[in-house]
This record gives sequence, C-alpha cells and structure tokens, in this order.
Amino acid sequence: AIYYAFDGKCFYTGRDVSFDDMHIDHILPQSEGGPNNVSNYVLSCGYINLKKFNKVNPKLIEISREVVNLCFSEKVVLKYNELQNNQKVVDTHIELNSFLNKNINCPILRTRFRSYVRYYLTPIKIYKTHSNGLKAKKPKLYYNVNELNELYSSWSETQDL
Repeated sequence: AIYYAFDGKCFYTGRDVSFDDMHIDHILPQSEGGPNNVSNYVLSCGYINLKKFNKVNPKLIEISREVVNLCFSEKVVLKYNELQNNQKVVDTHIELNSFLNKNINCPILRTRFRSYVRYYLTPIKIYKTHSNGLKAKKPKLYYNVNELNELYSSWSETQDL
C-alpha cells in the first residue's frame, strides 16, 4: 500500500522505484524511538535507504512527517483496504479455470459447463497488480465457490459423466 501511496517514487529522490528494489523507510528510525506505523513510513529505493541508515535530520523529519500526513496517509489506508477486500474475495471465490481443472477432465464438458456458469452466475472482477506495481489491464473473474459447487452438482446430474 505504501508503494501505491507514493506512486512508486522514492520519497527522497523522486525517482521511480521498482517493486523489487523498494524499501519502506522509517522517517525517524525505530532505533531512535520512531513508531512502526504508517505515519512514520516513506517509500525509498534500497540504495538511498541503506545510505541513510540511522542518520537523523530533525528538519527533514519534521517536513517528511508533514508531507506524509497531508498527502499519503489517506492513500495508504484506501489502498490497504482495497487489498484487504480483494483478499477476502479471493478467499471465498475461485477463478473458473481453476475450478474446471479440479473438477472436469473432459475438454468438451469443461466448455459446456463454462457456458452454463456464465449464464447463471455473476463473477466479481479483480484487477491484479503485477510485481512492477502496474495494474493489470484485464480483470480476473472470480466466482463464489459455494455457488459454483451447487451449480456443478445440479448440472452434473443432467450430464452423462
């Protein structure tokens, strides 16, 4: 969530930070009594964070905290909540292909059931985020597992399986 709140840019340099190189820096280091919470976090590239280490500049800390509180805390909370909601959906839902691969071996029957599902059930669309921080252009479609199981039971009774 911090990565998205800072739009993938290093707080100190303004440069783009790859998802793999990102560090969450404590504005006031924990070793100096800084809290371990969102109001004390900034996005940093690894190189800068390692160079900074535990150096403390009171003026920088004051300015950094103001910037974080004014601009980014709300974005972090919103992104965190979005990610939490996506995880709740993923916990109770499944992609149709995953369900089909687990339950139906015959390609022809998979195709039939896929059409049946699309007619009777409504999916939830989730746009995954790639490791580079970019949002996928095409959503993943998730179906409720319980509804899929019920539909599969009623459908399979009508098929010669």
